[in-house]
Amino acid sequence: MSLEDLNELALQSGAERVLVVGTSRGNPSFLAFYEPYPSAIRPISIIHLRGVSLRREITGRRAPHSKDLCITYSRPDLAHLAQVLSLSFNVGEPILALLEQLTQVEGCDLTLHLSQGSDDITNSSFYRTRPPWEVGPRMRIGGFKEFEGESGSESESNV
Repeated sequence: MSLEDLNELALQSGAERVLVVGTSRGNPSFLAFYEPYPSAIRPISIIHLRGVSLRREITGRRAPHSKDLCITYSRPDLAHLAQVLSLSFNVGEPILALLEQLTQVEGCDLTLHLSQGSDDITNSSFYRTRPPWEVGPRMRIGGFKEFEGESGSESESNV
């Protein structure tokens, strides 16, 4: 499906975001977020992935139904990426919290939590906040590109 077709489908269904998962050799390699508009679909960000573990590889539990997503991050140097992801997923402001503090996070039952990995890689995974458990998928983020407003200007970062 072309981006124009995705835009039309998103507008018809009332979607606020479009997420395209890119692949390389059959594995997820990037997440591209777009915002549908009547004139044309607008890019928000591209998240470059360095590895993904699917939920079924992490746990045998079924994915729970969740209504409220938030973005949490464990270190201040991950704040910019957390902000980009909050905008990309169209959720509230990101929250600085350690993994052990997720039960104290108010207003969300599912979080995408960011933590520092090795070699400029950021680890991320989806966690249930109450009761706390990893639901996945687990993603290693190698960098991101954000697009600014209607002008389409962009900035790129390695994390």
